[in-house]
Amino acid sequence: MSDVVLISGSPSASSRTATVLNACAAKLQEAGRKTTVLQVRELGNPNSQQVKDALEVIASAKAVVLATPIYKASLTGLLKSFLDLLPPDALKGKAALPLATGAAPAHALAIEHELAPLLFALGCDAVVRGRYFIDTDLEGGKLSPTAAAALAAAAARLITYGGSK
Repeated sequence: MSDVVLISGSPSASSRTATVLNACAAKLQEAGRKTTVLQVRELGNPNSQQVKDALEVIASAKAVVLATPIYKASLTGLLKSFLDLLPPDALKGKAALPLATGAAPAHALAIEHELAPLLFALGCDAVVRGRYFIDTDLEGGKLSPTAAAALAAAAARLITYGGSK
């Protein structure tokens, strides 16, 4: 059983979203949390055993990190399709941390206007302040020092609100 499940809605294996999500998983592991990373693009058919197993992992976790690239001011359809498979209160009793990546700072409001309401609609007890990362936050395939500090603070907020051991 994982303390924290990290869900990637990126359609690409190597992406800014993967970089951010992996860095978040590392921060949570440093804090002693057991993590599982789910790559939605790898789950296949909605009726597959892989999807059923992923839903069970989410149900047993204490907290969730949701990460997506922002395309055309919205989360990926891939991620939304997966989240639509969750029961209405699938995240009840859990805290969540929304993370997003994109090319333009103008889409940063997707965290508060789309991802946080979606997480609350799925029953989250607490959605901690998330973070939006842009190209300048990533240098040579890794987070800049400022972005890494912001991500560490976001991971700490998640642990405070619902990712405790």
